[in-house]
Amino acid sequence: MLNILLGHVFSLNRPDGLIAILVLTAIFWCFLLLLYFRFRHLRRRMHFQPEDEDKAILYKPGEIRRQMLALAAEHKDVRLMRYNFVLDDYNQVAYKKLNKIRKSIMTVPSDIIALIPAARWLFDNYQMMYRQIKKVRSSGTSYEILPILKAQPYRGYPRVYILARKMVALSGGHLSYENISLMLKAYQEVIPLTDKEIWVLPEVIGFCLLENIIEVADDILKVIKIKAKADKLVKEKLRQGKEVTDIASLLCKTEPDCRDSYSFHSHVIYLLKNMSFSDADILRYIEYHCGGDGIKLNPTHVFQEEGKTQSHLEAVIRTLVISLREINEMDEERFFAEFSSLEHILSKDPDGVYPRMDSESRGLYRGKIVKLALRHKLSEVDIANECLRLAAEGNAELNFPHHVGSYLLGKGYKLLRAKILHKAMPDVSRKKLNLKGLLYFAAYILVLAAFIALLALITAGSRCRHMEVMGLVSKRVAAIIMIIAALPLLMGIAQEITNNIFTRCVQTKKIPALDYLDGISESARTFVVMPVIVSSREQALEYMERLHKLYLANRQENLYFALLADYMDAPAEKTEADAVIEEALINRLNELNELYPAQRARFSLFIRYRRWNPSEKCYMCWERKRGKLEELNRIIVGQDEAGTSFSHILCDKQLLKSFKYVITLDADSDLIRDNAAKLVGLIDHPLNRAVIDKEAKKVREGYVIIQPAVRNHIPPVNCSRFTFIFGGQSGLDSYSTVISDIYQDIFGQAIYTGKGIYNVEAFHYLLDGIIRENTVLSHDLLESCYTRCAFSSAAKIMDSFPSNVLSYIKREHRWIRGDWQLLPWLFLKDKSGRSLCTLSKWKIFDNLRRSLVPVSKILLILFNLALFPDVFYLWLPLVFFNDILNLVILLAAITAQKICRPKLALLYRQLFKDIYYALERSFLELVLTPYRAYSAADAIIRTLYRLAISKKNLLNWNTAEAVDASILNTKKGYFLSMWSSLLPAAVILPLLFWAELDTAGNLIYGILAILWILAFYIAYLISRPKEQKGFSLSADDREFLLDACRHTWQFFKQLSNRENNWLCPDNYQITSGVKITDKTSPTNIGLQFLAILSARDLGFESLSSTINRIERLLDTVMQLPKWKGHLYNWYQIKTLDVLKPDYISTVDSGNFLGHMIALKNGLLQQLGTPVITGNMLRELKKTAVLCNPEFKIKDSYASFNELFKDIGCIWDDIAGRKPSPVENPAWFAQLAENLETLIDEISGYNLKGYSVASCPSLMELTLQDNKKAKAAAKKINELCKKIDGIISGMDFGFLFNRKRLLFHIGYHVSSNTLDSGCYDLAASESVLTSFLAIARGDVPLKHWFRLGRPLTLIKGIPCFVSWSGTMFEYLMPNLVMKEYSGSVFADSAKAAVLQQMRYAKAMKIPWGISESQYYRFDLNANYQYRAFGVPKLRLQPVRRNFLVVSPYSTMLALDYAGNAGIKNLKQLKKLGAYGRYGFYEAVDFNGPDSINMTPYKIVTSFMTHHQGMNLVAVNNILNDGIMRKRFHAEPMVKSAEVLLEEKRQSYLISLAKKGYTINIDKSYFKENLYSNRYVSGPAPDVPVVCYLSNNKYSVMINSDGDGFSKYMNMMVHRFRADVHANTGQYIYIKDLGSGRLWSSTYHPTRTEPDEYQAIFSPYKAEFKRRDGDISTHTQVSLSPGHNIEIRKVKLSNHSKEAKRLEITSYLEVVADSHLAELSHPAFNKLFIESEFLPEHKIFLSRRRSGKTAESLCLMHTVKTDRRPVKKVEYENDRMKFIGRNNSPENPAAVVGSIPFSNRAGFCSDPIMSLRVAISIPAGQSASVSFITGVCESMEEAIRISEELDTEYRIDDVFEKFKLQSEIELKYLEIGRNQLTAFQDLISPIFYPNAAFRGPQQNIIRNNKNQSALWKFGISGDNPIMLLTVRSVQDAALIKDVLKAYEYYRINRLDVDLAIMIETRQGYLQELDELINDMTSSLRIYDADSKPGLYVLHTYDMNEDEINLLYTVARVVFTERSGIYFRSFSEEFSDSED
Repeated sequence: MLNILLGHVFSLNRPDGLIAILVLTAIFWCFLLLLYFRFRHLRRRMHFQPEDEDKAILYKPGEIRRQMLALAAEHKDVRLMRYNFVLDDYNQVAYKKLNKIRKSIMTVPSDIIALIPAARWLFDNYQMMYRQIKKVRSSGTSYEILPILKAQPYRGYPRVYILARKMVALSGGHLSYENISLMLKAYQEVIPLTDKEIWVLPEVIGFCLLENIIEVADDILKVIKIKAKADKLVKEKLRQGKEVTDIASLLCKTEPDCRDSYSFHSHVIYLLKNMSFSDADILRYIEYHCGGDGIKLNPTHVFQEEGKTQSHLEAVIRTLVISLREINEMDEERFFAEFSSLEHILSKDPDGVYPRMDSESRGLYRGKIVKLALRHKLSEVDIANECLRLAAEGNAELNFPHHVGSYLLGKGYKLLRAKILHKAMPDVSRKKLNLKGLLYFAAYILVLAAFIALLALITAGSRCRHMEVMGLVSKRVAAIIMIIAALPLLMGIAQEITNNIFTRCVQTKKIPALDYLDGISESARTFVVMPVIVSSREQALEYMERLHKLYLANRQENLYFALLADYMDAPAEKTEADAVIEEALINRLNELNELYPAQRARFSLFIRYRRWNPSEKCYMCWERKRGKLEELNRIIVGQDEAGTSFSHILCDKQLLKSFKYVITLDADSDLIRDNAAKLVGLIDHPLNRAVIDKEAKKVREGYVIIQPAVRNHIPPVNCSRFTFIFGGQSGLDSYSTVISDIYQDIFGQAIYTGKGIYNVEAFHYLLDGIIRENTVLSHDLLESCYTRCAFSSAAKIMDSFPSNVLSYIKREHRWIRGDWQLLPWLFLKDKSGRSLCTLSKWKIFDNLRRSLVPVSKILLILFNLALFPDVFYLWLPLVFFNDILNLVILLAAITAQKICRPKLALLYRQLFKDIYYALERSFLELVLTPYRAYSAADAIIRTLYRLAISKKNLLNWNTAEAVDASILNTKKGYFLSMWSSLLPAAVILPLLFWAELDTAGNLIYGILAILWILAFYIAYLISRPKEQKGFSLSADDREFLLDACRHTWQFFKQLSNRENNWLCPDNYQITSGVKITDKTSPTNIGLQFLAILSARDLGFESLSSTINRIERLLDTVMQLPKWKGHLYNWYQIKTLDVLKPDYISTVDSGNFLGHMIALKNGLLQQLGTPVITGNMLRELKKTAVLCNPEFKIKDSYASFNELFKDIGCIWDDIAGRKPSPVENPAWFAQLAENLETLIDEISGYNLKGYSVASCPSLMELTLQDNKKAKAAAKKINELCKKIDGIISGMDFGFLFNRKRLLFHIGYHVSSNTLDSGCYDLAASESVLTSFLAIARGDVPLKHWFRLGRPLTLIKGIPCFVSWSGTMFEYLMPNLVMKEYSGSVFADSAKAAVLQQMRYAKAMKIPWGISESQYYRFDLNANYQYRAFGVPKLRLQPVRRNFLVVSPYSTMLALDYAGNAGIKNLKQLKKLGAYGRYGFYEAVDFNGPDSINMTPYKIVTSFMTHHQGMNLVAVNNILNDGIMRKRFHAEPMVKSAEVLLEEKRQSYLISLAKKGYTINIDKSYFKENLYSNRYVSGPAPDVPVVCYLSNNKYSVMINSDGDGFSKYMNMMVHRFRADVHANTGQYIYIKDLGSGRLWSSTYHPTRTEPDEYQAIFSPYKAEFKRRDGDISTHTQVSLSPGHNIEIRKVKLSNHSKEAKRLEITSYLEVVADSHLAELSHPAFNKLFIESEFLPEHKIFLSRRRSGKTAESLCLMHTVKTDRRPVKKVEYENDRMKFIGRNNSPENPAAVVGSIPFSNRAGFCSDPIMSLRVAISIPAGQSASVSFITGVCESMEEAIRISEELDTEYRIDDVFEKFKLQSEIELKYLEIGRNQLTAFQDLISPIFYPNAAFRGPQQNIIRNNKNQSALWKFGISGDNPIMLLTVRSVQDAALIKDVLKAYEYYRINRLDVDLAIMIETRQGYLQELDELINDMTSSLRIYDADSKPGLYVLHTYDMNEDEINLLYTVARVVFTERSGIYFRSFSEEFSDSED
């Protein structure tokens, strides 16, 4: 068999066969062993604590610290490993499980998910968990070099992973910055973590939390599965064809896992109740399944047990999710800085430089230490300490001997290395041979020699038949000619190959930088200068605006800006234009300095005069740019300015001499935001500062120049094909990438390109007098040769690429001339006698070589054809080699990355597109090569002639603007410029006949010749600008959009009037009637402004009416109340009052700001716009036709006089009359208004003499002294000043979270609190706010890149995922913000529209789903509003995909959808979504319209902001993005717009292929959300109470703070049902500074608060009050697991100074039943013994008596979140506390801050009081929690106290009780309104109220007492409720009252219910049976109390007994009152009014 298996290869009889088998067997077992060791960790999971909550230990801080120390001691033995399988494999497991969880939940009906709170947590937070797993998978942590444990039991695991798991375990999942800090500091006392471990720790902690979540999710899925089985059982058993369903079907065996599961049985009971099974049937089911062991259970017990299970699961997953969220929000840089040992050590840098460095540079230093530690297996901490010691000692041979960086990156590195290796100290002054440089040139020469040899070999092997036959040239000579011709090209190929090799082999050299983002030091003061040549006034102003833009993008201190202006060359010294240019520059300079006042002017101006230059034969400014900079340098270094050619120096002279650095930029360069500070930080770092050898006059160390990375702007949409193809990499990279520069990496010297920063003194010292006059044009390279230049990609500059071929090649011509002028520097010496170094000469030579490449290509092609026709194709691989190489490298890199990380998605569309562009570029380069070769040859020859012979015109140079202006961009112009391309074609054609090539050869050269002949035409085609963005609109489509806008404008016009202060209402609803919502928001107002402006643009309004409307609206805005310059969220438009709550919305504020900026620039634009536009005349004609088709207005008019006559005739006809029946009344009024304004404008502006085609603008009319024009222009300028005031007054800083670097959603002014949530996504409507806040400088640039960018893929296009997936989020900001084609934002918007269209197509509805109103109504019959999105675009979990299509969404998408958008709008209009004011709000496809018989419902309303969006969107479409242009005309916006050019540079991205959420489509959650009850203000006429209970322990508290607490029947403290008695548990607060005293509630102090509100919910009571600078938020709730209550007080200090407060609790101890205490109050007090446990701060009280409660203790303790300023005090004596003649309202001990006695024991009048004193810093908060309850022993009290030691555990208790309350209410089937009514009824039960009692006449007539009730079995000890019924028709009332009674009894509210039947005898039996049936199944029959339910009949009672019953009943239910007592509520409301 073995032979058969092995075939004929091996034989057992042969020795080699047996050996082979043994080898194979060994390999096989080795492989199995390898697999075992590789995957064995998957079987092991880390469990550090029991999973059962009851057994889990809650560790105290001391114990946590001890365990962390012990863990650290076990972790010392480690090894380092680059790739760790554990993290990667566990990640894979977690990823699969997470997807499995999604799959499991998707298959379960959502109504089951709704019943499981923990499952809802899982559902709602799935997107966060999925993003976390994606983050871990894409971060590369598995590839980091991390210490791996060597010792058991965690052998093979990364140390940081075990540490993170331990942290999660010890904290019980409650991880926050504080407890992580506690644990990590303890751990690092023993063993410090490595740099990498600290960096990845937050991520690993997050992953461990995620693992725990997945483990808990398994338990949740089990519960889900069990409930699904219950669901299945009920459906199957009760659907077996029986006509009558019987509970007996369910009395059967169940599966083992369901048999004892409360989750199973509770769900069955829940379903049975929903199916209306009787309570008897349900009890029967319970007895069968749960009645074993003689235990009797009722549904309440089942639900309570189920609630405990659910509460535990929910608490665990909630804790983990909240911790995960906090970890994600953690500031990783701050975390690292605090816990990194290396960071702490290096921060002690003796020079103090390290702490001032930016984070990247500090990482560079630490990285050097890490590498040393890895290489030599040493401790990072030891190396860092040695480095610090060396820095402290110093070394005289180093330039900065006391800076740690000198020993890490500088020359001192050798000293550090020798020190740690214990070697002899080396000589640092000794120069090191640059081996990398030698290897580089050796490799280059080797590659070049190989290519030359290959070319020689190929030519040697081919024939040169024609030339040899003719005797022209020998084969050898021909080969030499070929090689010489190809040499520049071959050298380029060799260099490309060598550079690629060394780029990948040599590490990129990064240079460190100081962090100057917050301000540049005075010692590094920097001048940003822009050297320019100015030719006109307009150009001068444009340059000043560019300087303005540079300042706005770089506003750091000690950064100043200057324009260095030269005049154009001229034949005379001065020209007429000079004075105009000079005046414009000086005026604008003064304006800028006035606009930004400073102690020293920010802006400066330097203007030079012309000198006669005999070499150039003209007057010109000396030495052009080099001359400007050299003369500026002379002045800065202190030389006399008289020696310069500056005619004007408008700059502070003292300031001028204080500059250390100069940043020089070209006129078309943009310095990205804050990059000036980065450049200064780079050059001012000690290791980069230039150290000059004075003798040799050269740089010894450091750098004189820093060259930043230069990238091109994204080409505009209408750019030419040439710019698009040849522009190279453009835009801003999404991520910070390091760019390699080969000269920097190998030789430490980069090439300077003229844009960068330089050290003035060093630059001047090294270059002064070096360059001879009139000899050098391109001085940048030469300057870097004499100085020393470094390249850094940390700083970036953006440039623009030429727009056409001619401009590009003319620029290249200038460069080549400049390069060849440096030819003499290869051989000659400078004026000082020095020659350049070899490397500098190589740089110059390489530039010369590059200029010869086009010539080389042409010669190679021609010589190939002429000399070696046999290998005619030889030129092809050489010419295209670099392109092929780059393509191969790109594909190889993508393939390698995809293999390593196969889960990454490939952007195949983008890849294929870029490959196509690369191929097109190669093709076009070949086409343009002849012209480029001719241009290069011309430049070279001219330069050589000028150098060698004429010595003139060496500075001949034109600006880019001048070159562009001189280009004739026509076919003729291109032919005249590019005729030279015909020359090589003319050579090729005859050579083709001579060469006798085969078909392929003839085809190749024939095509090449044709291409070169047509080169001029191809160049012309690719240089033509594209058509403007947009789509071609037919006349019908244009009119369709205009018609919609026409109607939409009427909405704004008609609904904004004087009555509502010219503000449009939020919405206008048409249902049964018209409803107008009289409120508005900042977004509404901003869009109303833009709507007015759009109406002007579209021709609906005249200039005068536009200005008037804006003026009126702006005046209203100025009147509106504001907060820190921000508008409030809502205003009442008629009164202008702020609507509650007082709230500032971040998004609304950003929208308003952006719209105001667009408005201002739109108004300014009107100054230069024709007063009467063509659109206005077109609309006039259209309005006339709509009014009456007989009104005739011509299409065009020659003059306004002619127009005036025609419209005058119509005006005479309609003025003063009403419309006729044939005339449309609405358009009649509109026409009359338009005619009147037009006539007024023609007359007022005196336009009759003008032609219509050349209508003047306001500016032109102002110059003509037109009064109306002057007034209008003045008004516009005044409006703009007001707008500027509004804009400058808004401060976004207070809305920004500095810790998370994100904006809060909003700010609550009344409570002075920010929303906890933040906007954290780039795809959001808040992106406009973020952009503007950065542009204004309110927030740092880091915020932009902190915005999340989760991705999805739509049709191959990567798309940011938003929160809701709405069109609003993606497209609303684009109303004013530009989108750059190819940017990530443009791609996302396009993809979002495509997904919307695709989803709508699948749903078979029109597309356009966004946030809008929909067909559901609130209590006031208003449409409801919410955000609707589509799958795949959203992170928000949704329980149902709503199909609500809003037309405005399509309007927003017209830019992307084009004609498909028009088609969609027409379809919506056809469906009926069009009304009086244009398109209706939405079409709701979620259900049919039964009235109109359509499968959809029209939401017939109009919302202001959506109407405004419609107008602005169409305006942008029809007027070429006019609003965006206006917005981007603002200098502030211009300064930051480069952020919008963000591009994705990678072809592989990480995304969620299945989406980030769980999609459940079967049904949607039906959650019963219980309402809160609000009491505004103290001391209401009727007390409002809140009752809380966990079924054993109960609390009743009213809105003033009175109430009781009780355990079972035992009262905890004294209570009297009297609002004046001051009985309750109180908390006093005293400001020790001011002496002011108040309480957390209104009682007992009755101090009047500034603000007061009580909020009662089903699970807690809240009290919010404000007293001066202190706000108090008190929460009262219970614990579901212990018999305790918690009163948590959060105190916030809003003052500007610290506050010291005393917080004192107070309760009068009872520990007995209420009746016992009432009967003998004085005697009752004598048996209370108290005890205080100082180490635990617990106050205990116990009643010493013979009662059962003897063993119970009352506990009272206090917890604070900050350290008290003194020890906790306690008091047990009421007399000592209250004092003589005082009351709880003003207790002496509190008022006088009298120290407590701190005594315990027996007391005649016992209380429990604790006092804690805390200090709260300004602007901060503190929490104090008082815990009161009942426990069985002292030990239990201590255990409870320790469990609640930390604040998050107290919050945890609140959440658990909330969950348990909601579950019980759900299973008790108590609805929202019922619960509110039940709680409201508790007030009259304890505080009798006549409105709830019986008839007054019955009460008056009563003459009996309590004993008369005993006849009916009623004791009268409990409050009584009375229900009067007459017939079975009162069944609903009976059910509600019994439900209330059941609720009260279950929650231990002792109340009796008497049902008094008043029916006649004939109907008695039926009613009795009904009541008996309803009461028999009530859950009130528990073992420890007797139900107080009594059924009475009036026929058994006399009148006195009836009167008595009415008298004693606290609440009387009647048919009229119901349980809601609405009549009382209405009467009470009326009385209040």
